[in-house]
Amino acid sequence: MGFYLVFKKTLKDMLGIKRNLAFIFLGLLIPFLSLSSMWYSWTSYDYSQTPSEITQVAADSYVVLWYMWGAGILLAITVSASAAGFISKEITDGTLMLVAAKPINRWQIIAGKLVALLLNVMLLLIINHLLTVLLLRVAVGMYANTTNVLLKLTPYLLLYAFICSIFFAAVTVVFSTLMKSRVKIM
Repeated sequence: MGFYLVFKKTLKDMLGIKRNLAFIFLGLLIPFLSLSSMWYSWTSYDYSQTPSEITQVAADSYVVLWYMWGAGILLAITVSASAAGFISKEITDGTLMLVAAKPINRWQIIAGKLVALLLNVMLLLIINHLLTVLLLRVAVGMYANTTNVLLKLTPYLLLYAFICSIFFAAVTVVFSTLMKSRVKIM
C-alpha cells in the first residue's frame, strides 16, 4: 500500500503540462529537423539510390539520433533533473521524517518514486518517437516503407531508453541521498 501511495503522489507531481510539453518539443526538434533535411537530400535527383537503400539510411540515421539525443542527452538531463530532488527535497522540506514515521518501508519510498519516474519518462519517449515518425511521414513525405521500418524499431529503442533511464535514475537517487543541493546533484 505504501509503494502505491508514493508512486501515485510522485507520478501526479511529475505530470506537469509545461515540463512534459517542453520535453516533447525538445524531443521532436532535433530528430525532425535533422531527418527532414537529410530526407530531402536523400530523395533529390542527384542522390541515386533505391527506396530500400534510402529506407536503410534513414533508419540508421534515426537510430543514431535516438541513441544520442532522445535516449542520451535529453533523457539524462530529464531523469537527473527529476530524480535529483527525490530524497534531498524531502530532507530540506522536512517531510522525510514524516514519511519515514509512516508504516512505509524505505525501499517502498525509493521504489515508488523510481517507478513513477520511469513510467513518466517512458510515456514521454513513446510520444516523442511516434510523433517524430508521424511528422516525418506527413511533413516531408517519407515513404510508407520507411515509416513502417521506423515504427518496427519502437520496442528496441524503448528497451535501450529504459535501461539508460534506470542507470541515470539510480545514480541520481544515490547522489540525492548523499547531498542536499539539487544543483550539485545535477
